[in-house]
Amino acid sequence: MLYLAIGSLQSIANSTTSAVIALLSLIAVIVLSYGLIRAVVMNRRTQIVVADLVAAGGSAELAEATMLSPVLRQCVERHVNDQREHIARIETILSLASLELEPKLDDAVERIQRAANDSIATLTAALRVVAPETADRFLGLFSVILPPPRGILVNVMLLQRGTSVALRAGAAVEIVRLDRRPLASAAFWETSPALPVEGSGEPGTADRFLSLFEPVARWIAVRLVVALMVSPRRHATSRTRQKLRRLLAGGLFLAAMRDFPANALAFGELACIELAQARLLMPGMPLPVTTLAGVYERMGWARQLAGNSVEASDDFRAAVSLWQNAESLTRGDTQEGNKAKLAILVDRRLKAQFESDDPALRIAALAELGSVTEPEALLSNHVWLYNRSCLYAQASKADPHADYQQQALHWLGLALLRACEASLWDYAERHDPELAPIREFLTPFLASLRSLISYDPAECSQADAEELVARALGSTYGRQ
Repeated sequence: MLYLAIGSLQSIANSTTSAVIALLSLIAVIVLSYGLIRAVVMNRRTQIVVADLVAAGGSAELAEATMLSPVLRQCVERHVNDQREHIARIETILSLASLELEPKLDDAVERIQRAANDSIATLTAALRVVAPETADRFLGLFSVILPPPRGILVNVMLLQRGTSVALRAGAAVEIVRLDRRPLASAAFWETSPALPVEGSGEPGTADRFLSLFEPVARWIAVRLVVALMVSPRRHATSRTRQKLRRLLAGGLFLAAMRDFPANALAFGELACIELAQARLLMPGMPLPVTTLAGVYERMGWARQLAGNSVEASDDFRAAVSLWQNAESLTRGDTQEGNKAKLAILVDRRLKAQFESDDPALRIAALAELGSVTEPEALLSNHVWLYNRSCLYAQASKADPHADYQQQALHWLGLALLRACEASLWDYAERHDPELAPIREFLTPFLASLRSLISYDPAECSQADAEELVARALGSTYGRQ
């Protein structure tokens, strides 16, 4: 009897052990299945990875600067958000240009990461806990089952060049997809070697790279936003996607030229490449042509500031030709509103003619200036008003004896009263090279105009705005 009892207990124990093992195996299978599903979802989610900075050549100073990797990631994230907002603002422009090019911003990307998520490694580690001896056998299986990770990897290498007394800091940037397919690469350098600051000695390596991070982060942000987060409307063809991305990249690089004047030529060359391709893809559309014309104007001002007057004149003449081409394309369009569009293009062409310092182009522009129109639809458009002010400012340099200077101040005052950006006042007064011919009168004029504003300028009527500007002009020139 005792033998039978012991046998029954062993049988029960074996059955219980088998049941527990089966239950644990079932739980392991369920957990592993959950992990596999989660890994699939994770790999389908877009990732943006900005890897830690790498120092070239084993330099101790550069190695110390690699500790700034978190700063660069934060900088890139800030610029990505800024560029997304910028694209959202220009959606109307693109939709007016062509309905099929209306962009759609993808919100799938959450944050900038330090490293890509490795789903296979995570699954293998979990499996080793359950079955240490057989875990590695499943590695190849996971590689086949799981979709490849989606997203972009950004690698930045810190560089130095020049002599020991005039070293220039630089950064080589490479953007690849997570499957290692290359997307873009660029190199950025300090515009000039770092010089000692009086009382504080030579700038530290970290400080120099911090100032370089801003244009580098802007370039990265433009590439990321255009490549990952922007797409046309649904059912768009691959050619349409290419059109949109080329056009947007060119436009965003044009905006970077103004934000980073020290890197204006570098960003301008990038914009030219993108917009030249956009023109080929959209031969009948004025938008890539006008954007490219704006790029050449910015490049002209950058070269002029650097003392390269001959090359600057070439850039301005190229802009004139492009504005003329845009006028021809616009006149061939039968849509309503072309009168206002043509007025904008004519103003920009005439301004580029004055900027070119070409005697023939300047004489022709002065002859045509008296016949420019003032479409009522543009009188509340602060961008057009500002550009007209710049046009008359350049005309005042070509013919100082005419009243173009006061007309430039008149249009500038109307533009600033209609503008929402408070920073435009400071930019016009201190920084815009196109307003240089009237700069000596800008400070008293703008001070007088500010003192006369007693309510929200955006709410004032056209007549009220004209009166305020006239009073500011009278105060500036000593008239009652």
